[in-house]
Amino acid sequence: FERPEANPNRRTVKLYVAGPQAAFAAAADKCRDIWPDSPAAAQMTCLETVSPVDQADLVTAPADLEKDTFDVTLFVMPRRDDEEFPFRHFCAFAAEAGYEVKEDYRICSGGLLSVPVYGPRAGLAHLARFVFVRQIEEVARLRPFETPLPPGPRPD
Repeated sequence: FERPEANPNRRTVKLYVAGPQAAFAAAADKCRDIWPDSPAAAQMTCLETVSPVDQADLVTAPADLEKDTFDVTLFVMPRRDDEEFPFRHFCAFAAEAGYEVKEDYRICSGGLLSVPVYGPRAGLAHLARFVFVRQIEEVARLRPFETPLPPGPRPD
């Protein structure tokens, strides 16, 4: 790790960490035991912010929609004992909140899963409370395809 003052223009990384609440409490206790002059203390100075995810930042769908289809992106961590984790739990959570998850249209790539969800705009903040949600946005609309003009001089 390099110290922040060594290069103020360096690129940063945002890490999302999931785990039981007890594990975070234990990590906080361990941080209190770090000696000020230790290598671990030097690494800790590179952390800019440690905070819970703000659900309001996860919803990027326009506020003027009343009911429509949204694209929900989830962090996925397949486990050997449950290939559908956490997607199966998200589907149940969404159904309880009044959303229809279009399971047949899900796409999984690189630790992220994207799935269309149909339901009320007003409940998106509640849907964002599911801990593995990374983003909720409006599904892109298809635009009509215009036939291109052939090459050459354009008619006036």
